[in-house]
Amino acid sequence: MSFKFRFILFLLFLCLLGLTPGTAVQGAYAQSEEPLKVRVDVETVTVDVIALDKNGDPVRNLKAGDFQLYEDGKEQEILSLDEVNAQSGSSALGVPLLGGGQQLRGKTVFIIFDDSSISAEYIKTVRDTAERFVREHMRPQDLFAVAQYDMSMKIIQNFTSDREQVLAAIQRPASSAAGSAIYFENMLRALDAISLAMAPIKGQKSVLIYSQSGFSMGYSTATLGNTYAKTLQTAKKSNVVFYTISPGYLGGPGGGMGTPIGMSGPAGGPMRGAPGGGGRMDAITNLGPAVTLRSLASESGGYSIFNSNNLDAELNSFDRKISNYYVLGFQSNNPKHDGSFRKLEIKVRTKGVTLKHKPGYQDRHPVDVLASSKQERALLTALASPATATQLPVAFRPAYFYDSPQSARVFLTAKIQTEKIVLRKKGGQIGTDLNVMGVAYAEDGSVAARFSETLPISFEKENEAEFRKTSLPYRNYFRLRPGKYRLKLAASDESNNLGATEQPLEIPAAPEQGFSVSSLVLAEGMSELPDLIKNLQARLLDQNDPLIYSKMQIEPSVENRFPVRSTVSTLFRIYNWPNRPEAWDPLATVKLIENGREKFAMAPIHLKDRMSVASPTEAVVSLPLAFQAVPAGKYRLLIEIAGSGSVQTATLQADLEFVQKDPGR
Repeated sequence: MSFKFRFILFLLFLCLLGLTPGTAVQGAYAQSEEPLKVRVDVETVTVDVIALDKNGDPVRNLKAGDFQLYEDGKEQEILSLDEVNAQSGSSALGVPLLGGGQQLRGKTVFIIFDDSSISAEYIKTVRDTAERFVREHMRPQDLFAVAQYDMSMKIIQNFTSDREQVLAAIQRPASSAAGSAIYFENMLRALDAISLAMAPIKGQKSVLIYSQSGFSMGYSTATLGNTYAKTLQTAKKSNVVFYTISPGYLGGPGGGMGTPIGMSGPAGGPMRGAPGGGGRMDAITNLGPAVTLRSLASESGGYSIFNSNNLDAELNSFDRKISNYYVLGFQSNNPKHDGSFRKLEIKVRTKGVTLKHKPGYQDRHPVDVLASSKQERALLTALASPATATQLPVAFRPAYFYDSPQSARVFLTAKIQTEKIVLRKKGGQIGTDLNVMGVAYAEDGSVAARFSETLPISFEKENEAEFRKTSLPYRNYFRLRPGKYRLKLAASDESNNLGATEQPLEIPAAPEQGFSVSSLVLAEGMSELPDLIKNLQARLLDQNDPLIYSKMQIEPSVENRFPVRSTVSTLFRIYNWPNRPEAWDPLATVKLIENGREKFAMAPIHLKDRMSVASPTEAVVSLPLAFQAVPAGKYRLLIEIAGSGSVQTATLQADLEFVQKDPGR
């Protein structure tokens, strides 16, 4: 099977799971003057909230008690609050660097010039306005990126905190191409990809689009509505908010649109607007069937600036809003794990204050959509059986990572063999609905956690032979307390062919004093993070995905089978390290054990230069281990970590096998 086909299958299943390389749950490292109330097995959700007074200026010094937060209409307890203040350049969200100092959290802005729509007379105005905005409002803690669009998206400058690099990108010459409905749909696809790439960056991301094509010009395609919906959904999942800036009157010279857009509402009534001409569209429903860049801005939580004689003033106001905000943290009391979009409503008790925040968030708990279904009964029967169901061979490998001393996420990386999957005709293609269920049984036999879902598979008939040669990748996770468990994974197709397998897992309790470690992960492969974000420091990225190291996304191995004389890439995390990490240089001793005896040992490895800071108390370590002289066979890999300046040690271990030939994964 070709690498390309394997890669497409891998991405397909990540998308079906609502996951992407680097994708993460919305969140930010937050502290509060009040102690954090921990609820085990419940994920913390954070939301950025902008508070404005009657003049549109940010409101300072609000407390957690000033806010009320509702999820799907039910009030939630606010557990933490942080205020980000651009004027003072300080934030409680600062994360110490390995070498000292702080990396403060500021705003994240992606500037896009839609050169396919901006008329020649406005090209210089647009660039000059953007340049002034960056010079006046980009601060050391901010991240900016720049792109041009002319039928395709061209990234001129990846995210950086270097103002001069951003200014140089803005000053690059413009390009142009004719617009159309296809152009608009292509832009939506490009914005969808950008949102995915930006997802791992902490906090809210603002995409500022300079464009004169606020509307799709009355044209449509058969797929435009679906493309728009997907782009909007990805933005909401990734905590991305769109804003548009339209220079000049769109119906005037160079606009080619007739009546100036934004002068009236859909039915000729007044459009809601802000002082100075910064018009805001409230919802796509107000536009009838039209889907536009402006409706995308409004529905993602942003707004549009147009028909303004003073873009600089509008951008000054925009900066005040996105540079001064609060970060509220809460833990949802909704017991359903259905992967749905949860609506958010936030109120403030202080009179005269208006709030702006994202409309909601995507529930990222492991879903359990097969509960109380016919498919559930068949899978539970397979899971309850002590025998292994082999009609659909299933293999998986678990790895745990601590969220707190009392809670861990256990990631399952699995492969489901395709040879015996029964395929049926599906709308001109062939495929099946594959049902997957995972259950974690506690020592007393009770169910500690579970997930389930249905994955639709379809493809052209001519691709069946290639499909049969491979295995389907699958990933999901449990939330578990420290303890001993039996993990079981089952799969079935529409013809009730079953596959099920089981593995034991013990999650050690984190020590009260000293450091602890996660599971040891052996990598099947590694891929670079998107260019847009790969040069960012790890501490600027959301660490909800524990398999990101430096600029790389780690792909765990299921079989842990490698060719002889290969270098095995490993990854693990260290928790609760010393308060002065720059002075901490732990040593790793690596051994291979065969039949209870030491077969191979490496000289101690200093880890200081191998650690990537994830938070003030957590670091990611990646070790490439070269086993050049080890013959084929099955081994136990042991890595013992000894903390410098202490007698404490921690041991990581994993089974692996070296084979004479590449097994062809």
